[in-house]
Amino acid sequence: MRFGGLARSLAVSGIALVSAANVAMADDMVAPTIDSSSFIASMSQTAAYFGIDEVRIGPAFSNLELIPNYYVVPDTNSFNKARLDSTEFDVLFKSPEVFKWIGSPRPSIGGIVNLQGYESLVHAGIDYHIPIGSSPFYAEFGGGVGIHTGYLDNAPAGYHNLGCPVLLHWKAGLGVNLTDHVTATLDWQHMSNIVFRCHPNDGLNDIGLVIGWKF
Repeated sequence: MRFGGLARSLAVSGIALVSAANVAMADDMVAPTIDSSSFIASMSQTAAYFGIDEVRIGPAFSNLELIPNYYVVPDTNSFNKARLDSTEFDVLFKSPEVFKWIGSPRPSIGGIVNLQGYESLVHAGIDYHIPIGSSPFYAEFGGGVGIHTGYLDNAPAGYHNLGCPVLLHWKAGLGVNLTDHVTATLDWQHMSNIVFRCHPNDGLNDIGLVIGWKF
């Protein structure tokens, strides 16, 4: 009986020790908190390190058709919800000193990812940002080169014959500064090989609405 009583005493003591340890651990294991101001400051420091001026992302209408003989003007009949199937992203860098002589455009990289398996693209170039008077509105235009995931020729129905793996990329847009840090930009993008003179040359046309964060 004495051994039984000792065993019970040890068991009770063990449970008490485990309980006390759990309480102590619970006091030490405080759930981490996220300080939004610290997070934004950290992101700003990272952006400054890489020279990033603004990042943008938003939905896009892709693979819009052009009005015949107008080269770069989208046909409004091709706007429908089925073509709202892509995500656009852009990273714009601070204009370097060496670009002052050409008007201080911002170097940029970006892309459009089609979520339905049609042509996606990435591009790099320079972008001009033009404030419209003292208003919060601005205009943009730029150009560069891009690559795509599409067909060069013999494309199936619904795809485009793009001729070259590397295409010229052009863009233009209108936007507004919603706050000191937040922007909204409606932009049009066109890729084709008109300079490279590959054949065929269906081209790609996309229109997106992107929300930006300026650092």
